[in-house]
Amino acid sequence: MPEAFPSVDHNANGSCLALIASELEIQEDQIETGLRAGFGWRLSRPVLSVRIDDPGGNADALERIAREAPSLTGVAVLIGARRAPIRAIALVLRKIAEAAGGEIEVLVLLAGSRESNSHEPVEEFSTWRNFLAIHDLRLGLERWRS
Repeated sequence: MPEAFPSVDHNANGSCLALIASELEIQEDQIETGLRAGFGWRLSRPVLSVRIDDPGGNADALERIAREAPSLTGVAVLIGARRAPIRAIALVLRKIAEAAGGEIEVLVLLAGSRESNSHEPVEEFSTWRNFLAIHDLRLGLERWRS
């Protein structure tokens, strides 16, 4: 079974650009608070909604990542934990990582269902960890806790 690639130290202070899968509904203030509390990152506003399964889309987000990368510590990509990790998502994540340029951390944050305050099952996290490894995506992976 493939192992996930380790994340860099999240507690590096700095700015973070946040991308949120278009199907998720998380308020910008919640994202800002979660990034600061969980990773020590300051949110570079505004949060951008992305079509996480559209490899041909998201030009505005990719351009912004490339433009702001020199001043960022990280890029956070919020995705629903119950979302099926399909090849199209791997292609979008690869484009995000390429736009970031390799000098900053790209972190996938798995958001649980709104109805549940508990953490998503371990199996879902393992599925995403394996998905990133299978597609050779050297990205961090964490559960989103807002």
